[in-house]
Amino acid sequence: MNKQVQAHEENTAAERIEERAERIKQATTSAVTNTKEAVDRAADKVEDSLHRATDKAADTATRATEKASPR
Repeated sequence: MNKQVQAHEENTAAERIEERAERIKQATTSAVTNTKEAVDRAADKVEDSLHRATDKAADTATRATEKASPR
């Protein structure tokens, strides 16, 4: 194989490697973004649930206080 052909093949292989590396980086970024979004949604649900639970506890405490108060 002459030097020109060999150099071209090595260059083409390097380009393919770079293209694949770029696709892997893009896929990684996409996966991380999707994971962050899923975690954010889960955190929002947890926060909402905790707020509702706190509201219910406060309501229960208020009713108990009202029942215990002399009229």
